[in-house]
Amino acid sequence: MQAELLLHLQWIVPIDAAESILTDHSLLVTRGQPPPGPAANRGAHADIRSAQEIELPHHILILGLINAHTHSPMTLLRELADDLPLMT
Repeated sequence: MQAELLLHLQWIVPIDAAESILTDHSLLVTRGQPPPGPAANRGAHADIRSAQEIELPHHILILGLINAHTHSPMTLLRELADDLPLMT
């Protein structure tokens, strides 16, 4: 199997119904996207060839937080200055 990027992480948290936390797993990225299925255990990627491999031994990847950062300021400032014009 060919990939663009192979990330080796300490933890991967997929957003699923089981509320899983995967320890010592790798994530394969192809065409700029992670796969829709689960990540592979770190030792299970012997047949995968990637252009780039990155070791992240102290990192966590939370797959469901795509663009979530853009909503936090809106939540914090909700109802603040609702009675003022936009540019004031």
